[in-house]
Amino acid sequence: MSIEPLTYEQSVRLAVVTIREALKLGPERSSVSTTERIMVAFAACDRSLWLPESTSTTAKLWQQLDDRQREALTVYLKS
Repeated sequence: MSIEPLTYEQSVRLAVVTIREALKLGPERSSVSTTERIMVAFAACDRSLWLPESTSTTAKLWQQLDDRQREALTVYLKS
């Protein structure tokens, strides 16, 4: 049995689920990667809570996200 890679749409949906779950758990209890934490900070509109140590500009943080994460933010914010 082989495991098929996720399609782009599936990976976007998974990123939206990651956002929702991380927001439910909060920054201390969620176990997300660095770029996922940036994505969640944008979704929460709260950099100080999710990225307290970050001195990067919003533009630099945005550039660290991949296209899938940016699209997931768009999907999340429209829902």
